[in-house]
Amino acid sequence: MNKSGYETITTTQLLDWQKGLGSLPEKPMIVSFDDGYQSSIVNGTPIMDLYGYVGVIGIITGSVPLGDSGDKANWTLLQSVVDKGWEINAHSVNHLNMTNFSATFDMTNVTYELNQSRWDIYNNLGIMPKYFVYPYNARNSTIDNECAKYYEICSASSSGYIYKTTNNTHNEFFRKGLWDSHSNESILDVLDIYQNSKLKYNLNENSGTIAHDVSGNGNDGTIDGATWNDDGVDVALTEDVDYSISTSTGLFTILNDDFQWRGIDTNWVYDYQQRNAGYEDTQTIISGLAGGTSWLAIILVVGFAAIVISILINNFENKEDEAGRY
Repeated sequence: MNKSGYETITTTQLLDWQKGLGSLPEKPMIVSFDDGYQSSIVNGTPIMDLYGYVGVIGIITGSVPLGDSGDKANWTLLQSVVDKGWEINAHSVNHLNMTNFSATFDMTNVTYELNQSRWDIYNNLGIMPKYFVYPYNARNSTIDNECAKYYEICSASSSGYIYKTTNNTHNEFFRKGLWDSHSNESILDVLDIYQNSKLKYNLNENSGTIAHDVSGNGNDGTIDGATWNDDGVDVALTEDVDYSISTSTGLFTILNDDFQWRGIDTNWVYDYQQRNAGYEDTQTIISGLAGGTSWLAIILVVGFAAIVISILINNFENKEDEAGRY
């Protein structure tokens, strides 16, 4: 992640950015650890420290030991990472599935799990958390509404990304679970919204490495690592704007620099005049070459770089039979 340019932030930094009160690095990520295990701190912080990373720990406040017993971090150990810039957030008091209502568990219990866990953190660390992580990722809209009374972020687990307009308390604040089985490549696939994406831009230069600014402000861009391709779109050209044809020589000339010459698709309409009395010879008048009416349909395939044009001319020939008929 470090080699790919990612930097860690806390949920407080994210909230400030969403409110327009701060900025974020170019590639921000939140590294969140659930349940408050000692190993997250003992094993995790030395590695995170190497890269200047900070994490976010969601703790089950009813499981925080008073001493050093058990596998959960005590308040002293939690304070040590707070001093490093880490963030401590709530993950309930008892880690119960709050959607499993029963005769002994209802919204009163949900409210207790939400509210008491934040006060446990405040009373021991002096920090009022803004982020609640649902135990077992279990939630519904009713619980979201209750959570929003106490927290600015209420999160389960799903795939997605967080934006300025994300509804942080109602199932839009997404997390993605990562485990020991994940490779570095799979982690990057999760993080990078543009990973392995291909972008297509319609530019009219058709070749070279410069994209020109048509506003006149001279903000030309350099094209790097891209290739020009034919997009297969046919565009009809306008005579005397995109091309010209000499009336004396028939020379076809491309006038518009947006196009490149490779060939031309044409259709010629041939007019002929039938032989009438008084004509000594059969006369065939070809439009455009002998004073008749003609039209020329020209279609160019306009691509990013390649213009594919081919020429097709249908030759028609009128022959007089022995009786002098056509």
